Amino acid sequence: MNYKLSDILIGLLFSGLIIGTGFMQTQLKNEPQIYMLLFGLLTLGSLFARQPLKTSIPFYILLGTMLFINIYILTNQIVNAISPDDGWLVNTNGERLGIMRMNWIWGVLAGLVLTPLTIVLYHKKIRRNKVLEISLTSIFIILTAIIYIKHEIL
Repeated sequence: MNYKLSDILIGLLFSGLIIGTGFMQTQLKNEPQIYMLLFGLLTLGSLFARQPLKTSIPFYILLGTMLFINIYILTNQIVNAISPDDGWLVNTNGERLGIMRMNWIWGVLAGLVLTPLTIVLYHKKIRRNKVLEISLTSIFIILTAIIYIKHEIL
C-alpha cells in the first residue's frame, strides 16, 4: 500500500478526535449516548451510498461534532491552566467554596469559530479518503457502544 503523508496526518487527527470524544462520552447520560450511536450508524450507512453529496453531509456533521468536542476540551484545559483559581470563592474561615466557573465560555466560542473553519479546510483542501472516513466512523460506533455498555448497562 502506498500511503501519503497527508493520509497519515489525517489518520492521526482522526485518532485524536476519537480519544477526546471518548473521554467526553463517559460523562454523558444514557439517551445522548444512544443518539450518538444511532447517528454513527446512519453516517456509516451513508458512506456506502452512491451519491457523494448525501454521503458527505452526515460525515461532516459527525466530524464537526467531534471537532467541536475536542476544541472545547482543549480550550477549556488551556484556560483552566492559565487561570486555575477562577470560580473559587474563599470565605473567612479559609474554606474553598466552589461557584460556577465561566471558563467554559471560551471553549464554546473557540469551538464555534474553529469547527466550521476546519470543516471548510478539510472539504476544500484535503482529498477525501473514503477508507479513513469509514474507519473513523466505524471506530466511533465501536467506541460509543463500548462506553455505553460499560457506563450504562454494567
